[in-house]
Amino acid sequence: MSSKPVVSCIVITHNRKNLLEKTLNSIINQEYDRDKIEIIVVDDASTDGTHEFLRNFVAMFHDKIKIKVLRNNTPQFAAGSRNIGALFAQGKYLFFIDDDVELTKDCIKELVNFMETHPDFVAATPLILDSRGMIWNAGVIRHYLGINRSYPVYRILRLLKEKREYKYVTVDECITAYIIRREDFEKIRGFRNKYKFYYEESEMFYRLKLVTKKKIASVLTAKVYHHVEGDKLWKISPLKAYLLGRNRIWFYKEWCNSSIRFTLCVILWII
Repeated sequence: MSSKPVVSCIVITHNRKNLLEKTLNSIINQEYDRDKIEIIVVDDASTDGTHEFLRNFVAMFHDKIKIKVLRNNTPQFAAGSRNIGALFAQGKYLFFIDDDVELTKDCIKELVNFMETHPDFVAATPLILDSRGMIWNAGVIRHYLGINRSYPVYRILRLLKEKREYKYVTVDECITAYIIRREDFEKIRGFRNKYKFYYEESEMFYRLKLVTKKKIASVLTAKVYHHVEGDKLWKISPLKAYLLGRNRIWFYKEWCNSSIRFTLCVILWII
């Protein structure tokens, strides 16, 4: 395993070791050549035994796949932890994966094949299914006035029935799991740490497209399962609710190209 990896799988985690184990096993069991994969886990100051679990996991699999574990002594949150993982990555592609995501066996192979044959795309997301196998997200489309939504499911189902070599749609943003060309990610210096979490991905993808002039795809032949936990606004902490509101306003300020549009976005969000 001395050759340089093609794909760096960057997994950030915090106090979800049971879900994390599924994520890591799904990476190890990929049909893609293991010598071309490296796993970088960033443990964001977990207190549930995640660090000990990772130490045992590395001992079990270090001779089968490249694995590096990084631990934050204090929380760096989603944006900061992803940036830390990217600093240690050696792959041509960075595959950011949340710790509640389980990859299907051909996921990495499908994403890499797409990126290799579509140089005009800077990033791609797999089709994200929930635990029941229903479409949960197919890439994010952002409306002119700031509203964001998943690419329409009925269109996805129709495209999946068509006979063509590459089944994909162009989207504005990705969440949960996505692959990015490392050289392009480095051009924008990654995520902005001040966002911590919520809208850190929206803001990063906005700059990524702006700087590279490339597109983002949802690759329908690549799939993952998102074992999502309840995280609705009325169930989250006051800090998370505050960050959600603050970061949305920060993002609108950067994304909107006029004060009138910014005002309309904020008003629409409030009502």
